Amino acid sequence: MVRANVRRVVDELRTTSEPMLLEPQRSGKVMVVGAYYVLDTGRVDFFDVPAAR
Repeated sequence: MVRANVRRVVDELRTTSEPMLLEPQRSGKVMVVGAYYVLDTGRVDFFDVPAAR
């Protein structure tokens, strides 16, 4: 459920954000990725990372 929410928010930020966030994504200055932080271990699991340009 948490991953599904992260994916939904990442998709929203990548497609329907304000121009202030969309333009830097298009130009490669900003990359929106999904991540999940595990409180017990301190581990960060990144996913939904776009392919390198």
